[in-house]
Amino acid sequence: MLALKAAIEWANIANEDVNIWSDCECSLRALKSFHVKITIIQEAQMTLLENDRIRFGWVKAHIGIKDNGKADTLAKETTMDGISASLN
Repeated sequence: MLALKAAIEWANIANEDVNIWSDCECSLRALKSFHVKITIIQEAQMTLLENDRIRFGWVKAHIGIKDNGKADTLAKETTMDGISASLN
């Protein structure tokens, strides 16, 4: 969820249509839910309410989708180390 929230925040300031793809179906479901009591999800939802140019898609994990493994690795490193990650 941390990676999704960071993507939502980036997309919110990008001022363009943005598609965010995730293999974490439970996080995508949580963003749609009206019954969430977790602060990070509520914050992401508030941002999404203000920006209708952000859309989501789900991709199946671990089936060889290009760059999905790299995205997983970067998300884990950033979460564990608290460092900035670059997709370059």
